[in-house]
Amino acid sequence: MKFKAEYLLAKGLSEAAVRKLECLYKGDMVEIYQVAPTIYFRKADLKVRGQCNSIFIEGNNSIALVDPSTQEAAHEISTELALLFKKPLGYVFLTHAHKDHAAGLPVFLDKQVVVFCSNKLVKEYASMEKKATIVGIENKAGIDLGGVSIELLVLGDTAHSPWDMLIGVQEEKILCTGDFVVEYPALFFHYAYPEQWETHLRELSQYSYEFILPGHGGMMPFSVTGELADYLRTLRFAARYCLDSSVPGEKAGIDLSYEELSEMACDFLAGSTLEAGIIKEKAGGDAMRELRMMMRLLHFRGIF
Repeated sequence: MKFKAEYLLAKGLSEAAVRKLECLYKGDMVEIYQVAPTIYFRKADLKVRGQCNSIFIEGNNSIALVDPSTQEAAHEISTELALLFKKPLGYVFLTHAHKDHAAGLPVFLDKQVVVFCSNKLVKEYASMEKKATIVGIENKAGIDLGGVSIELLVLGDTAHSPWDMLIGVQEEKILCTGDFVVEYPALFFHYAYPEQWETHLRELSQYSYEFILPGHGGMMPFSVTGELADYLRTLRFAARYCLDSSVPGEKAGIDLSYEELSEMACDFLAGSTLEAGIIKEKAGGDAMRELRMMMRLLHFRGIF
């Protein structure tokens, strides 16, 4: 897996030991890798199975799960945990509440686990029958997961979503980001505030983490935070340019059709501007979708 060997070598493992570390589990379009002594990356399939990535963090006496994904995935995860570990699930961390990340949570609510999430999400689960304890986080919190130090960062305002929470494993210098940081073709803007998203990415880039485990895609170097902020700025510029060039002022705030947005995005991406080239290079086959989504978002909110 990309960056896995580099990370493990940097942590002092010999090249021979790194070569022996292979995929621990493979099945149902899921692969599980041990990417650090206490961290296991469950790389899942979004397009076919609708699942996000999940992460297992191993403490001395229990396991923590980052994002239970869908209900189907949560049942699979229960089986995988029993296969890979001889320790109970003790904690669940939610990066945000979108269905591909959080719909599987009810599978674990009848267990005596502690669920950590943004304080904005606690009321969503208040009426559910559960043995689990739901803890809302505001701003920052530190947790000792049986010898593993966890840092929780809640952004406070809307970036990718209103509920974004990041989970950092300080000793391993790894940050779990949900959809706040993902591969470019997996960006999703329906509930986002891109300008705030960019600001938070630039703030995050000052932290001392080394690698990111994203909600979709593979393990990435931490430097991608600044690169993603630059891309969001480029995408916003392109969307504003399209809207300013094609939409009369009196139509601001009136929803545009899918066809209108697609035509504007197609025309822009067919051009030879630097911005069109960057969007096509980064997003590939999702370039038109991302530009169309950004245009719809800015137009609907009257942001020009």
